[in-house]
Amino acid sequence: MLPGEVNSDRASAVDWALVGYHQHREGIFYPVVVPEAYVTQGMKIGYITDYFGDKVWDITAPVSGVVLYIGAVPSMKKGDTIAHIGELAEAP
Repeated sequence: MLPGEVNSDRASAVDWALVGYHQHREGIFYPVVVPEAYVTQGMKIGYITDYFGDKVWDITAPVSGVVLYIGAVPSMKKGDTIAHIGELAEAP
């Protein structure tokens, strides 16, 4: 705690929106970013291979923001969460 008065007139500069990204097919997931990384929309965040090692899907960030969670378990089934990205949005 810091001494002094709290300035409640100051509005926050940003607001967070959580974006979840889910798996659309089965396979092995390989992340190429780490938690707390800043990503831009369309940036590659990982890829999926089939069970024989052939790449079947590049995964890109649906929004720009901060990676809050990225899948650490390589095996993925349809519907599993791949990543959560905290999107920075302007405050109202």
